[in-house]
Amino acid sequence: MPDVCIITGGAGSMGLGAAKAIGSELDMTIVVADVSQAALDKAVAELRAAGIPAEGFKADVTDRDQVAELVAFAAAAGSVKGLLNLAGISPKGGPDYRVSCDTVFDIAVKGTVYFCQAASKAMADGGCIINISSTSPFLVPPGSMQEALYPLATEDFERFLAEMHAALEASGDEQMARNNAYVWGRRFIIWYTEWLACQVGRQGIRVVSVGPGVVDGPMVEESGLGLAKMSAVGRTGRPEELAAVYAFLMSDKASYVTGTNLMVDGGIVAALHNMKR
Repeated sequence: MPDVCIITGGAGSMGLGAAKAIGSELDMTIVVADVSQAALDKAVAELRAAGIPAEGFKADVTDRDQVAELVAFAAAAGSVKGLLNLAGISPKGGPDYRVSCDTVFDIAVKGTVYFCQAASKAMADGGCIINISSTSPFLVPPGSMQEALYPLATEDFERFLAEMHAALEASGDEQMARNNAYVWGRRFIIWYTEWLACQVGRQGIRVVSVGPGVVDGPMVEESGLGLAKMSAVGRTGRPEELAAVYAFLMSDKASYVTGTNLMVDGGIVAALHNMKR
């Protein structure tokens, strides 16, 4: 049975780069999850052309039943050893792009929780889950991200979502609410990663979150480029630099790394903190 890694949002440039690194370096079969069938077909074809066994599965990460079906599909393909939760959406709006604050929050939070729950049950000993956080929670005041509500997610997830949605809608205008949805969601992912690591560690499963900085790609905005210039290294990151980190964390070389958030941001957070000193 081959080792299998599930990558959500895997048909985009970041996901495809991660899939190539993990598939080739760790000799894993990749199951790519995305909402676009056309993007999935293209990604799978590119991976197979590179000699990496790959399958695609169209799924909405906010739908618990579709997530369960996807994980079952991956488990039928081999031994589930990896999960990389890359699916997410920008809070920025535009003339042809409007999303609610609830959508921004749910794609990050539901997608992470549903996949972590399903995959951790199917995952073999030695497995690794990587969740995606952000630099953003470190750029706002601590205690401003509804942290007191987070433990509710482990007791009554639907009530947690309802209370977070209400707090988001009361937090400001449309754009502010979307920005908060992104920041609060990523802060929750860090919290949830630490909590989950302690629940599944004795099963031989590691759980880590990674906070990317500003990475080259079509979604990079002017404000992000400004942050990158202020960073310790003074530049944006490259997709392959993130992919190398994901592959390392998935490997046995990182067998003692769990329950922590690893910033891969070129020193953005460090630079901004230094400015305040």
